[in-house]
Amino acid sequence: MIGPNLINHIFEQILILQYFQELQAKITAEIDAATALSTKYQQLLSQIDDIDRQLNDVINIPINTVDEAENKRSQLEAIRANLNQLRSALDHLQESIDRPLEFVVSHPSPVDVDGLIGHHRHLLDTIEQAESELQLRSRIVALEPEMSRLSIQLQEQLNDTDQPATIDDHQRKLEELELRKHQLEDILKNIPEGTEEGERMREKCKWQLSQLGEWLKKIGNAIGDKLAALAAFNAKKKNIDQHIAHIRDKATDYDDDDSSHRTTEQWASALNERNATGRQLAELLNGDDEMLAHGDDLPDDARTQAHQLSQLLLDLIQANEVCSCC
Repeated sequence: MIGPNLINHIFEQILILQYFQELQAKITAEIDAATALSTKYQQLLSQIDDIDRQLNDVINIPINTVDEAENKRSQLEAIRANLNQLRSALDHLQESIDRPLEFVVSHPSPVDVDGLIGHHRHLLDTIEQAESELQLRSRIVALEPEMSRLSIQLQEQLNDTDQPATIDDHQRKLEELELRKHQLEDILKNIPEGTEEGERMREKCKWQLSQLGEWLKKIGNAIGDKLAALAAFNAKKKNIDQHIAHIRDKATDYDDDDSSHRTTEQWASALNERNATGRQLAELLNGDDEMLAHGDDLPDDARTQAHQLSQLLLDLIQANEVCSCC
């Protein structure tokens, strides 16, 4: 017959066995969790290293056309999107690593989540730097064809050794060169600073403007102050008219766009475009006021046109301000 002491002893052994089984299960679960975290860390490390190599390849792509610049910008945006997707996985890994384990004191392989997060942050900073440099390069690439075209046209006109036969011919050539002057000045204002290419383009543009200035002075002396003032007015008015037409085309593009489907970034871009348009209109109005201020040699009909142009620019500025508030 089994006595009470033996029964108690058996129950104690059963309890001890259950305890060790539960303990073993906890230890196994923590080992599995630590192994899973190490595996996840290695996966994220590999992904970020791959993105690093991909980013380096994209940064080294040369840019010679506007299309190439747009393609490179799209690739940088795609890489940023991939990095942003990894951020939540990194944060979750960090939280899991920081959670203390009861039995496992170390992971199966080294885990440096802080270093991984730092690498992730460095890649985002690198993309921002690359996009800033790309923006400057894009502006230069966009200006280069226009600069080249104007240089060729200007050189052809300056190399034309035939002297105009009549005052009308003098005036026509003077207006052509005045228009080239305004176009070169527009390019000069838009050349970005901070790049060697931009500085070379700026110096070339300034040199051409100096050459052009000498020719304008010679022709101006040949046809007199009044005709020179009229030619300068006509060229400046033509340049302002071209800018207004371009601004109206852009405004039509925005008006045709379904604003209800715009993203925050598209709204910001639209607002920036409106602000840029406002600044451009103000500059054009400045130029028109300048014509009137120095327009003593202009005939009455030209001064009337200048006043009408001022009113049109003021109306456009007011309309642009209203659109910016919508």
